[in-house]
Amino acid sequence: MTVSELKDRIESELHLIKVRQALKIMITEKEPLRLTDDKKTLADYNVKMDAHIILRDIGPQIGYRDVFVFEYAGPLVIMLILGMQPSFIYGSAPKHMTEQARLAVIAWVLHYAKRLFETFFVHKFSHGTMPITNLYKNCTYYWGYALFVGYTLCHPLYTPVSSWTIVYGALIAMFICECINGAVHLQFSRMRKADGSQERPIPKGILFQYVSCPNYCAEVCSWICFTVMTRSFPALLFTLTGFLQMYVWAVKKHKGYLKTYGDEYKKLHRKAIIPFLL
Repeated sequence: MTVSELKDRIESELHLIKVRQALKIMITEKEPLRLTDDKKTLADYNVKMDAHIILRDIGPQIGYRDVFVFEYAGPLVIMLILGMQPSFIYGSAPKHMTEQARLAVIAWVLHYAKRLFETFFVHKFSHGTMPITNLYKNCTYYWGYALFVGYTLCHPLYTPVSSWTIVYGALIAMFICECINGAVHLQFSRMRKADGSQERPIPKGILFQYVSCPNYCAEVCSWICFTVMTRSFPALLFTLTGFLQMYVWAVKKHKGYLKTYGDEYKKLHRKAIIPFLL
């Protein structure tokens, strides 16, 4: 019997749909093992006839891809609206937007357009769903920062960076970082056969030479460039908040590789997100 078949039986008898089921088996009293791969058999998890399986209702769920679409579409639309400097936000006085601000708006919009493209055509998710509460948290974060950053950036009184060398230099560097981030996502996608796959092979190549999560490293660097280009406090705060969150994710993934591959991964001497440091 596979984990999926067990969940079907639970759904039939207890009327709890599969996506709300979280199953664990007690290997020892202190270390329950999660049955996360629906395609594996119970024998693959070493489940015996007298095994004690724990069932937990994890609550209402929503698709991973659906959450990504909502959380990424919001910042794109919000920035486009603010970029038009509507009178109900900025008043009816004559408005002016500097070329530096226009470039920053374009960079922001293209970043989230890239994220949406990757959501539909690149990413393969190991889990089909997440708690629906994550939708509210994620949208609050992304949409809130889009309003915060966009309002000041598109404000008629916004004072841009005066040096075009800094603006263009930061913009080019941001483009390079976005390309690196996209390349890593493509590599991750090729390494996973399909949505739902739990496989976690060791990623290799020049981008993974020093860190386990070069996509997060490139993402942080990209927003640093955006902050330099705009000289915006909201952008700086967004960058710092994003770094803290991505650091947590990177450490979790790094520990996952170490747990799965042990000394084989340890000898690669990689850090989680920042080469040689973190």
